[in-house]
Amino acid sequence: MRIIHSPLHARHDGGIELHRGELVPSFETPARVAYILSALDRAAMPVETPREFAPEALLRVHDAGFVDFLRIDAAGLALPELSRLCGPFRT
Repeated sequence: MRIIHSPLHARHDGGIELHRGELVPSFETPARVAYILSALDRAAMPVETPREFAPEALLRVHDAGFVDFLRIDAAGLALPELSRLCGPFRT
């Protein structure tokens, strides 16, 4: 199995997420990535860095709208904060 990992993943620290109707601490954290990478290293599993693909190659396998969404999301513009997305909350 090929394992692809980018050091940029360490920036993915969502804080909270919605799980079974409850706001909980995010499962995806830089600490979890470090734990997984350590386990892969102990198991002598090679980890590759991602490579760039030309936009034409991406569009051969993905819908153009999806590619645009990911491009905008990567710039931090696609989704509002969770509280703006889900709120106002009722207690």
